Amino acid sequence: MKNVAAAVAGLLSSVCVVAGILLLVSAELDRYDDAQLAAYVADSSNRTSDIAGLALMFSGAALYLWFIGGLRSRLVGSESRAVDWAWLVGAAGSSAASLLVVAASLFGSTSLTVFYSTEFTVDPDLARLTVITGAFALFGSVLFSCVVVAATSMAIRGSASLPRWLGWLGLAAIPLAVVEAVVLYPVFIIPIWVLAASLALATSIGRSTQASPMSATT
Repeated sequence: MKNVAAAVAGLLSSVCVVAGILLLVSAELDRYDDAQLAAYVADSSNRTSDIAGLALMFSGAALYLWFIGGLRSRLVGSESRAVDWAWLVGAAGSSAASLLVVAASLFGSTSLTVFYSTEFTVDPDLARLTVITGAFALFGSVLFSCVVVAATSMAIRGSASLPRWLGWLGLAAIPLAVVEAVVLYPVFIIPIWVLAASLALATSIGRSTQASPMSATT
């Protein structure tokens, strides 16, 4: 039951994070001129969209922590070399979730401040600064999530705690996620892996905790 709850949290986390990022970065405010940026923030529907995106990313980060806790618990309970990687999954996952909250706060800060303060005057340069800094925080979140993926993949090599296909999928996802984070806003690769890991976690109840044949050769 614990595995299933963590798996559901992972699924919901992916949905919330992707939806939140799409709402917050779709306008690309860092490329707007001063007039366009002021007009964007002055539109109440845009502010509402940004605040909704911020709330979704906050929710996604909290659910991601729940998922990470379930994943770490599964690895710790495997009584194998997977335990050696479980601490890294927990530490990197917590860091990734924290940076996700930071990124969301930066992306939504201008709209949120305008919403709450009638005395606030939008500074276009400050708005661009928060958006670009948010993008770097989001990039950092992706990198820490890649550490989660790598540690999980290595743990699977040493145990039967989770299906072996998830380990191979993780090794393929890491370079794709890094490239996506550099070239585009990082939206899809890590959430797709979280969905796959959630499926594996939900169906791993009762799996053998003996070391897999793969581990015998490593």
